[in-house]
Amino acid sequence: MAAAPGRRRVSAVAFAVAAAVLAALALRVVLLGDRIFHWDEARVGYWILQYQATGEWEYRAIVHGPFLFHVNEFLFGAFGRSSAVARVPVAVVGALLPATAWLFRTRLDDVEVVSLAALLAVNPVLVYYSRFMRNDVLVAAFSLAALGLAVRALDTRRGGYLVAAGAFLGLAFTTKENALVYVGMFVGATALLLDERLFTARERASNWSSTLHGELRRTARGVVAWRR
Repeated sequence: MAAAPGRRRVSAVAFAVAAAVLAALALRVVLLGDRIFHWDEARVGYWILQYQATGEWEYRAIVHGPFLFHVNEFLFGAFGRSSAVARVPVAVVGALLPATAWLFRTRLDDVEVVSLAALLAVNPVLVYYSRFMRNDVLVAAFSLAALGLAVRALDTRRGGYLVAAGAFLGLAFTTKENALVYVGMFVGATALLLDERLFTARERASNWSSTLHGELRRTARGVVAWRR
């Protein structure tokens, strides 16, 4: 029995996103250890080796969060110490970044989903920093995944997506302090969306106060529905 057109379309988009992930992985891992450590990578790598030897870690702003310490300590024990192994966590997370486009599939059309995945896969800045043992790509990827999962939670009313969003946001805070900046941007973007609703209230034969009350009631109903 032939597949429905809608199902074939979804499968084609999913295949394109998966292809973007594979392309991103190739761009990030091929010859990953060919370049010697940058001095910033080297000092963090040295401190990771100290943590591996002593098991002691304390927060220092210049090193940021403990994510790379814990992950690389395990990888060094399993696969040995090398530049490539040290960079693998960032490369893999950076390669999975295009998959976040799939989370926005109810808000974007098919071309936009595929285009976003392709952009995240081949963007030169993202490719470069995904081949570098730094936290910048990690905090960006985890924060974007948290946003996408929160959007899926709103679209599907499934609490599991909201739990996953919280988990990824927590991971973002284990990488770098400017996860706070991403949270601030999300709050600011939400405020702009609300402002747009209030500003255009007259076009819907309403006013800003009734629109605001309506949005607050709708939000409250959504929270109650999730709790149930």
